[in-house]
Amino acid sequence: MNVAEMRTLRWMSGVTIEDRIRNEYIRGSLGVASIVDKRRRNKLRCCGHVMRREESEAVIIVMKTNVIGKRGRGRPKKKWLRVIENDTRTSGVCEIGDRVKLKFKTSLARPQTVEMSAKEEEKK
Repeated sequence: MNVAEMRTLRWMSGVTIEDRIRNEYIRGSLGVASIVDKRRRNKLRCCGHVMRREESEAVIIVMKTNVIGKRGRGRPKKKWLRVIENDTRTSGVCEIGDRVKLKFKTSLARPQTVEMSAKEEEKK
């Protein structure tokens, strides 16, 4: 996914791989966040909505259900809650149920807002 994203960003900025310009510089010049960061932010926002539900909701009941039986052979499948735990550690979110803190932490992954506010200040 990162390869396709960077290929598109390089094409948009007129840079080739042979120019040997780092990905961070290209993203910074265009004011674009990584797709991985955006997906992580959206997953955490979705998880926040789910976690704020009541215990009687179907989503919470299914999430807390344990399946009885043998697991299949091979590598264990990724569980949604494990992925969310890793994302919370990576992004520094402590409480998913706290709507204000979650919104603040997940909005930090958008460099466009920072760039836009800096450009607006320069115009004034």
